[in-house]
Amino acid sequence: QTVAPPLCSADDASYPRLKRSLSWWKLRLCHQQLLATMDTEREDAPDKVPLINQPLINQGIQKVAVDDIMTFIGYGPLQFIAFCMVGLTMLAFRFNTSLFAFIDISVQDRWNVSEVTFAIIPSATSVTNIIGGFGYGYMSDHFGRVWPYALSLLNIGIFGLASAFSPTFATLVVLRALTSFAVSVVASTTVTTLIEFLPVRNRGKVIVLAKLTESLGSCICAGLAWWLIPTYKLGWRYLIVAASIPIFLATIFRLVFHLQSPRYLIARGRFKEARTVFSQMARINGKHLSDFLPNEVQFKELVVIETPKSSTLWQTLQNFSAMFKSPYLTRTLLIGIVYVIQGMSSYGASLFLPNILNQLKVSPYFTSFVGYLGQFPGILLMSIIVEWPRVGRLNSLRFFTFLTVVSFFLFAFVQNTVSIPVFTILIYFSMIPLDALFNAYIVECYPTSIRAFSLAFFKIILSFSEICIPFISGYVTKVSISWLYPVVWAGLFSVQFIILLFFRFETREIKLTDTV
Repeated sequence: QTVAPPLCSADDASYPRLKRSLSWWKLRLCHQQLLATMDTEREDAPDKVPLINQPLINQGIQKVAVDDIMTFIGYGPLQFIAFCMVGLTMLAFRFNTSLFAFIDISVQDRWNVSEVTFAIIPSATSVTNIIGGFGYGYMSDHFGRVWPYALSLLNIGIFGLASAFSPTFATLVVLRALTSFAVSVVASTTVTTLIEFLPVRNRGKVIVLAKLTESLGSCICAGLAWWLIPTYKLGWRYLIVAASIPIFLATIFRLVFHLQSPRYLIARGRFKEARTVFSQMARINGKHLSDFLPNEVQFKELVVIETPKSSTLWQTLQNFSAMFKSPYLTRTLLIGIVYVIQGMSSYGASLFLPNILNQLKVSPYFTSFVGYLGQFPGILLMSIIVEWPRVGRLNSLRFFTFLTVVSFFLFAFVQNTVSIPVFTILIYFSMIPLDALFNAYIVECYPTSIRAFSLAFFKIILSFSEICIPFISGYVTKVSISWLYPVVWAGLFSVQFIILLFFRFETREIKLTDTV
């Protein structure tokens, strides 16, 4: 048997270096084989994420998905910038939407109107939410995530600031209605924008943590209301002016950080621009896209591209109709019902809470402020359990919904000066994180081509119900039965919990799709 000659002899000066090199390559090969074995065992798992630590050309993989590129780019300065931008927007958004709960008493005294008459303001904003939701939602899926995002913020800032100088109650109603023309779309585009810059892993955790900034906005609103309204005669007007400041800051931030969503570009067939954006994203995170996708091969030939759709209004309507066809029909119906119940309950419970606290002889602004602080530990807890394999999105929603029901019943039937602030904290601890996770769940359920529009659609449906909720909430507040107000919302959350038991589509670590 012929024996092949050695590559070099032991006496050769290069032998130690070659020996070390061969050992390193052997170790690397064994490591790759082990990972490949583990990956093969998981090939049927829906949350499988390919190993992409090596350049694509070295892996022998012909094509990769967009989520594989996002995983290669990883977490870094890019995600931090996107998180800060979306976080500032969510803070400003919640600051503005929390105003009604604190200016109601002052507005009622200023123009001598009742709770039911004051309810005209939030009801009018719900009407404009419906109109604006369709308009800005279409723009976001038609023109991308940058300009609709900035224009909707500017809309809120200009009319919101003008409403602080309203000479009459009717003027205040009109200006707040114009302010809310873009509110529903800001709420949907923020989550959509952030999620399209995130890798698969820990995506839900980041979205839930972004809710912390929104909670901070409501706490700032409550804190300023606690200081400004009792101290100054025009305190409620100062509060509205203060709410406009972060809106304009968020607008500037979005115009400076003007990266378009690469998923949106791919969904529209703009592959060259998508590769440019991916290259910029990788560079911000200290990587080179060419290490994963060779420059000499066209982007479209390397990436798994779902059939791109045109951006016409007719195509958008066709995409929208897909929400009511297989495989989206069941989840659309269930999500729509739960989203409306949750939104109605959260909105109605918070809207006249200071009035209820005032009736119970508890400091309304201080207790509201302390209650809002309860959001932070609740969101932190949800951000931890939402990525646990045995918990995920659905069980987290069920747990926090059940805790919300218990909190409202305790608030209704255990009422004293100590228990009321405690149960108020517990209510916000469990109720507010639900909104963050459910928004993340919705955008994970639908493809890029209709992602912003789908969330805007559910917010529009919610806006229809919110037209009457302020009147119902105002009427229940006027009734002298102290337990009725919390029991109404506890009942609605109980229905939500039952419906959540029928949800089966878990989205933890699944890959996002781009077209219908």
